[in-house]
Amino acid sequence: DPHTGRPCIEFLDNTHKWNRSYTLSSILLTLQVMLSNPVLENPVNLEAAHILIKDETLYRQIILRLFHQPLQ
Repeated sequence: DPHTGRPCIEFLDNTHKWNRSYTLSSILLTLQVMLSNPVLENPVNLEAAHILIKDETLYRQIILRLFHQPLQ
């Protein structure tokens, strides 16, 4: 969600999709995969998607810089 930052993970949004076998590790792995492989067909962050499409190296540099930046 572009306003809240909440990831769009079907099993978190729909209780009917939830499976009791999901673990914290599996949820974190899902988040890691989502962040490593952003969806470009219907992006939440249009600016980031445009940068990724145009210059993947620049995109990765920005991500690394933001990752290492302390929270304020």
